[in-house]
Amino acid sequence: MEEDSPYRASKVLPTQSTDSESGEVPTSITRPIKHLWILLLVQTGIALVWGVIQIFSAPSVALIVAATFGTTAVVNAAFAYGVYKRVFWVAVVVACINVISLLMELLSLGRGTGSAFTFFLAVAISYFSVRSAAAIRDYRRFMADARLRPPGRKLSEDSAFTEKSEA
Repeated sequence: MEEDSPYRASKVLPTQSTDSESGEVPTSITRPIKHLWILLLVQTGIALVWGVIQIFSAPSVALIVAATFGTTAVVNAAFAYGVYKRVFWVAVVVACINVISLLMELLSLGRGTGSAFTFFLAVAISYFSVRSAAAIRDYRRFMADARLRPPGRKLSEDSAFTEKSEA
């Protein structure tokens, strides 16, 4: 008789929260961020390899070449780490540097000293940079919204509002 009492609380079973409630960031936000930090790591590797090649091909200015390409590699690695950690200002700095590089390439193309390949490469890198900066901004907003609405069960899943079978 006590089992069917309307005054007794029903058993509440813990449920797993759904993906949208757990704060899992959608891939449409994380993918551009991943693309940029991988691109920055590739640029770091290219700077290191190109610096070593230049050192062995021009030993007379090896220290200057090593310092230039070493600094470039370290800065790119630091930027890659900042983008990986989703630091917004780092992504904005990277986007600004790449957009300025694009404008300089456009200027050299206008003067007739640039090439179309480097221009399109600068366009692609600038696109990835700007898209990643926007994605990090969206990531920050998503995480702030997730903190405001903690994960929990929906009201429709509450056992107090489910239909009870009449026995």
